[in-house]
Amino acid sequence: MVKKIVLSVLLGILVWNCSIAPKEIAYGSDSCHYCRMTVVDQHHGSQLVTKTGKAFSFDSIECLINYLGENPNIEEEGLLLVNTLDHPGKLIDATSASFLVSPNLPSPMGANLTAFSNATLAKEAKDNYDGTIYDWPSIITLINK
Repeated sequence: MVKKIVLSVLLGILVWNCSIAPKEIAYGSDSCHYCRMTVVDQHHGSQLVTKTGKAFSFDSIECLINYLGENPNIEEEGLLLVNTLDHPGKLIDATSASFLVSPNLPSPMGANLTAFSNATLAKEAKDNYDGTIYDWPSIITLINK
């Protein structure tokens, strides 16, 4: 009986430690997993969480996309998350975000790439800042050219 309880507790700890969920980015101290710069911008950060729960933070969305391009099998492993201009510091599912590329909205690595939580907000930003709107698959194609 004691053996079953110990095994149940150990299994619970293992499952809890491997949960697939966003991890808080420590802005100003975490390093970008791709370029090694410090992640400071709460509007442009991003994160990959693997199937085992390991989180990789990035200082820009383009760093995440470049990392995925160099590691094509990792995308199937977990969550892809981005910060948005409309909710700084909050990570959302990258596949549901809308993206604006505009020279009037610079991003940390120079791609002028900014995420928005929905298409309406991206359209409003495009009206104010000019540029082109993309969804997740099309922004990956653009950045990986």
